Amino acid sequence: MNDMNTYANPQDRIDAYVLDRMSTEEKENFEAEMHADEALRRQCAFTLRVKEALTERRRMEEKMGQWQQEMAEEEQKRLQASAAARGLRIRRAAWIAGIAAVLIVGILLFPAPAPGTLSAGNAILDDESVRGGSDLTQVEMMIQDRQYQHALETICNEERIVGIELRKRDGAEEATEDEELRGQMAYELQELQLRLQDLRWLKVYALDGLGRRQEAATLAQEISEEAGIYSERADSILRFLK
Repeated sequence: MNDMNTYANPQDRIDAYVLDRMSTEEKENFEAEMHADEALRRQCAFTLRVKEALTERRRMEEKMGQWQQEMAEEEQKRLQASAAARGLRIRRAAWIAGIAAVLIVGILLFPAPAPGTLSAGNAILDDESVRGGSDLTQVEMMIQDRQYQHALETICNEERIVGIELRKRDGAEEATEDEELRGQMAYELQELQLRLQDLRWLKVYALDGLGRRQEAATLAQEISEEAGIYSERADSILRFLK
């Protein structure tokens, strides 16, 4: 059977050969013809190059399509990550704003005490505080009138005087044999000690009025730990000072 009768034209035969659509017998016959026909060989080689070019093009198109798909997926991931990051920033901002709002409300509802809040026109000294030869209620009035610096200077000066007197009396009571004199000295010593307690208590208020709250708190803590008439009161005002 003549292979030529199977195909409409010579190019169809070449295409069938290149595309491997020929039977074994047809293929052998066609290759024998190409061996004898140079023009047929060139045409077949050209068709084969075209086929290879088309195959390569399809392969490149597939790779391009795959690359575009991967790029699209990467872009989608990037957008999702960006959206997640924006959401996180929004949530974080909302969280910070919420905390700030709570702090603001806390400040408005529970403001920090201003300097001088402790006195606020109320009595400071114990009712019996007229001790040691001068009236410390004058210093108390200075504090209530917000003359904190003047009050603190007066307190410090009085503390020095009391300190000197206490050192003078140190051991003097035991040194005397006169019972009446010893009793008098014990009374004076007690009065000086009470006066020192008054001065230290006034000093807490003067320091607070000057804005030296940490110093006031430290002194109040010391007073609260002592066995004195202001111990309980010092313990109760510490929360305002810290």
